[in-house]
Amino acid sequence: MKHENKVDIMDYIKLPKLISLRGFGRNGDDDMIGRQKEKQYLLSLLNEEESQFVAVFGRRRIGKTYLVRETYNHEFVFQHTGVSNIEIEEPSRIKAQLKKFEESLKNFGYACKEPLSSWDEAFAGLKQVILNSSQNKKIIFH
Repeated sequence: MKHENKVDIMDYIKLPKLISLRGFGRNGDDDMIGRQKEKQYLLSLLNEEESQFVAVFGRRRIGKTYLVRETYNHEFVFQHTGVSNIEIEEPSRIKAQLKKFEESLKNFGYACKEPLSSWDEAFAGLKQVILNSSQNKKIIFH
């Protein structure tokens, strides 16, 4: 039996936009060198009507975090940097990641009454941080 009102789920899933970084340089004034195209692209996303998801990827230590922070002048509704799993023993990984996420939530004004015990609680806290923000365009950086 054929459904006339069939909905393709891919119509609702927006794939991330990707920026690949291969090399990076800075001059003495802390201006980015060779990243004007990427910076312009990131800034252009602020003009979009719909929410955007961007994945910036590349090898270690080439300035991915620096590019995003400098492009948006550190003006984020929320920012989080996780803990490397290499540094943590297996049984403690989730607890350590949740603790670090809780610290990030607190840095952006969320008052955790008790330590976070699940990712559901963590993302509920993130939702509150986003809803409490007065910024028109909300940039979340992880």
